[in-house]
Amino acid sequence: MTEKESSRLNVAKRKYEQECRQLLKHGFEKQDFFMVRSHPPILGKWRGSINVDLGKDKSCLEITFDIIYPRGYPWAKPHIIPVEPSYRRYQHQETSWNKWANRLCIWEDNSDGWKSRFTLEDVLSFVHDWFKRAELGWEISSEEEACVFDLERYFAAHEQEDLVLFPNGFSAVNKSMGYIELLSFEEFAIVKRIDGELCNAFYNCVKAVGEQGEGTIQKRAYIQFQRQPSFPLFLDFGQFVEEAAVQGLERRYIDKHLVRFISQRDNRGEFVLIYPAMGKKIGCCFGFVLNKGKNNVVPGFRPNRAPLGLILTKSRESVLDSAKASCIDSETLLQRNPKNIQGESLRKSSVTILGLGSVGSVIAECLTKAGVNHLYLVDGEVLEAGNVIRHTCGLEGVGKTKTEATKSRLNSIRPDMSVECIDCSVEKNVDEVIKSLENSQLIVDCTANEIVQNIVAPECYSKNVDYIRVMAYYSGKVGEIVHVGKCGVCIKCIEKELFESRKEIMIPSISEQETVITEGCTAVTVPATAADLLATCALSAQACIKLLLKEELGWNYRVWVGKPLEGVTDDSIYKRGPQVNDFFVEPSERCMICKK
Repeated sequence: MTEKESSRLNVAKRKYEQECRQLLKHGFEKQDFFMVRSHPPILGKWRGSINVDLGKDKSCLEITFDIIYPRGYPWAKPHIIPVEPSYRRYQHQETSWNKWANRLCIWEDNSDGWKSRFTLEDVLSFVHDWFKRAELGWEISSEEEACVFDLERYFAAHEQEDLVLFPNGFSAVNKSMGYIELLSFEEFAIVKRIDGELCNAFYNCVKAVGEQGEGTIQKRAYIQFQRQPSFPLFLDFGQFVEEAAVQGLERRYIDKHLVRFISQRDNRGEFVLIYPAMGKKIGCCFGFVLNKGKNNVVPGFRPNRAPLGLILTKSRESVLDSAKASCIDSETLLQRNPKNIQGESLRKSSVTILGLGSVGSVIAECLTKAGVNHLYLVDGEVLEAGNVIRHTCGLEGVGKTKTEATKSRLNSIRPDMSVECIDCSVEKNVDEVIKSLENSQLIVDCTANEIVQNIVAPECYSKNVDYIRVMAYYSGKVGEIVHVGKCGVCIKCIEKELFESRKEIMIPSISEQETVITEGCTAVTVPATAADLLATCALSAQACIKLLLKEELGWNYRVWVGKPLEGVTDDSIYKRGPQVNDFFVEPSERCMICKK
């Protein structure tokens, strides 16, 4: 060990000894610590408490926490781990298994960071301020963080958070005070009616959650603020009333409204609070109880008059009393999509999908998750057990028509979207299919049927509707996407130009062994894994989204080669993979269809 290292070690030893003496003066106790291999070595672990002053009209809060001094202190920062009360602000805690679980990011929050000159007094000051900010919601960086913070804070006392699901979001809540009708289950509830109006996505939502029980119908109050409330949220009914007064709601009207929804059995009730934040509405649920006085009488209560003894409570006696209000409407569900596809273009678009096999059903799901609001599903087959290994639907859909099974699947993702089923063979009921063209901006043909293509594609061309044909070959290794655009080239010219003049894109002949009838399926199919087919489906869905957004594709024939094929020439596009090959064919002046 060098002289410099020895001197540094002596300084660290003296600093930690001084720290230990100060810890004992402040009532901290040294804890036994069993070293875990994954943990870095430490000098010691101490546990103690401090009182956090929360200001006027609030009692002090006693905080118990551990201080862990790592080897390398004072140059290495100590770790603060809360013991009582526990904190659940995950974005401010380290949860990695191989580090100090739940340690607070106190020094990261401080702009200066940890300094080796800091003493125990500095540490306790930092801890005091951190917990004070955590309790009072100080220095919140954004309104959105404040909303999340306060909701987490309110429900922090509960080990499990139940849900109240709003199928159509909060858009139907247009009054300051009203009521909701719930279908309540053991751990969640679904809003059925708001102010007597049925939520049109309610039944889809019930199917989506898959609850087998009957549930019970209950009525609960709601209160809506027109502006975002001040933070932190209300810890008692007095604070709630003060905030309501700022929002223009008088105490007497609130009391009179809430008392209508009090249980006569235990004098308890619940209400949903809804308020705007960050351009959207969020909600949480509060319980309340009548504060009885002497002789089991509620002070100030008279028939037809509001009680004066309402207080907030957080019991676990009902679902709503400890539940978060969550929207499951499209606007909320699609928030994680890119901003450029969250507009009205997809929401107002309609798409018809012909054929709901392993390709068509997956494309339908992709478009649903992208935000398409209306789908026409056309297929005449029944979902068999052998289908589900590549289909978007599972065994719960076996025995249903593919259209109905796929509709249930899509509505389980977005209960408020519109899905119409046309249960017929596309080839045998072309007239029915053509009728759907009138309401669609895009037709996606996944039938792999040349007869369907030869009838539907020209019809789309004449009606100025985009048409995309999707096919897969060679066990899903090759995917082919053809686009017939508005006022562009017809599909016959695309095929003629490419396959007669471009030898490198000629598809090798497919052996008979690659086309089989699998057990449980009623139609001839190509054996392929879902993973191999997924790339073709994803590329097709991306093309559909671009067209619905009125963007140019830049190609009208695309070939996906997932894996190189054997027995092809060196100049063939099928010799290399994975890769995407795009081609564009100009309209032919000699073609009567293209001329039109």
